[in-house]
Amino acid sequence: MMLTRAALAVAAVSALTALPLRAGSHGMSLSMDGGGSARITSCDALRMRIDDGETLRGEETLEVPGKALDVEAPENGGVRVQGHDGPGIRVLVCKAVAEGDRGVLQAIRPSVEGGKLVVKGPEGERWAAHLVVDVPRDARVTVRAENGPVSLLDVSGTMRVETVNGPVSVVRSQGAVEVTAVNGPVSVVDASGDVKVDAENGPLSVKLAPGSWHGAGMDARTENGPLSLRLPDSYGSGVEVSMSRHSPLSCGGACDEAQLERGRGSRRLSFGSDAAPAVRLATVNGPVSIKPRT
Repeated sequence: MMLTRAALAVAAVSALTALPLRAGSHGMSLSMDGGGSARITSCDALRMRIDDGETLRGEETLEVPGKALDVEAPENGGVRVQGHDGPGIRVLVCKAVAEGDRGVLQAIRPSVEGGKLVVKGPEGERWAAHLVVDVPRDARVTVRAENGPVSLLDVSGTMRVETVNGPVSVVRSQGAVEVTAVNGPVSVVDASGDVKVDAENGPLSVKLAPGSWHGAGMDARTENGPLSLRLPDSYGSGVEVSMSRHSPLSCGGACDEAQLERGRGSRRLSFGSDAAPAVRLATVNGPVSIKPRT
């Protein structure tokens, strides 16, 4: 099989590690211990800086009965949703303000209004908040964010994420996940269940867990963004990768057993013998990189 090989560098999406945030005219940055694959149990795991300076920190905890919640990300911050074994939803609110502004810290107030979690703070001040939402199995959560990161870790319910200008990471999810992202990278790692991703103007990175896909499958696409796939050896489920006809392709030995089909203006690589592949990935006008899982 003849495949076009082009040098391609696709930046890996590392969730919530040294991410810049925008807060009015102020520069904010957020990093966490363990990147995107470790649970957050304390605000001490987060490092939040404003204008590259130290911050005054605070935290607050909310208990939310039931299993359903809409989350509106703070203008100056992001959201982590992570699975836990408790019966309800618990929210850890990590607050930060420019050093010395204790009055501003006290004015940052989270609340649940009509089933929606919101955070309000004083306008024109230098503050930020990051929400850590612990959810039980079968939870139903919707997250909307602009200019801030969103991550899902070890969730098994029904999750919907809508973002503009911010990164999204989905790590070890086991339920139904739907992501719509504009101008931000999306990373999916070791997921299962029913996963749908629609990204525009941003890279899509997928790392499949060893073995095979468990659940309904994954259908993920990006328009005007690169696609990166990490494929385990001897993967037990069918995988399909679609791309534009002239998309640069870097595949190497990972594609030795793949089948290539050419259509009008498009190409499709198929791995495995499944008539209906469990994993379907696509990019329009973006380069493709396929490598073995390491």
